[in-house]
Amino acid sequence: MNPPYGLGVGRWLDKAILEIGHECTKYAVFLLHARTDTRWFHDYVVPHACEVYAVRGRVQFISPSGGPMRNPFPSIIVVFDEDLRGPPTLRSFTF
Repeated sequence: MNPPYGLGVGRWLDKAILEIGHECTKYAVFLLHARTDTRWFHDYVVPHACEVYAVRGRVQFISPSGGPMRNPFPSIIVVFDEDLRGPPTLRSFTF
């Protein structure tokens, strides 16, 4: 999932953790902005994620006009798995 990068990230993470806990899904993977100073990171990622990948470089997207567009901030990939809960393992990933 790639939720909107706004104040709602915590709600997306909370919902994913809830659904994994109710066995609606086994795992969830998120592409998020790397904001380790935020409440959502410490409330949801640190205690519940099994892996966090620090993305080297900036993720590129296709802009509405069709051309490449770089993300203006660093990204992380966060993995939640019902069988593997925190503390997360930190790894590096290059696109």
